[in-house]
Order: sequence, then structure tokens, then C-alpha cells
Amino acid sequence: MQNVTLVGIDLGKHSFHLHGQDKAGRAVFRRKVSRKQLVEFFATFPRLHGRDGSLCRGALVGT
Repeated sequence: MQNVTLVGIDLGKHSFHLHGQDKAGRAVFRRKVSRKQLVEFFATFPRLHGRDGSLCRGALVGT
């Protein structure tokens, strides 16, 4: 997972879908995880240096 530069999270009521991309935009991983697994995943995930969290417009308007 050293080549992951972006992690996307699709939030759901009971589960979350994770999508990781490399620098070129290619998918590195896709996972469906529970709330507990999400916390465990990011607790062991290498830190993404120089990145800020952001939301896309769709997340803000609910589309």
C-alpha cells in the first residue's frame, strides 16, 4: 500500500466502501468494511503525507 496517494470513502449506514488510487489514478484496492474494520484499516494504514481531506461537490449537496 506504499503507492496509494488517494483514498476515497463511500459512507453508508452499516458499511463503508474504500477505494485507493495510485499517482496515475489507477485503482490499487477496493474494499467493503464495517465501522469497526474502518477504524482498524486506518489505524494500520501508512500515513499519506502532504494530503488534506476534501469533499467533492456531490457529497455536499447529497447527489
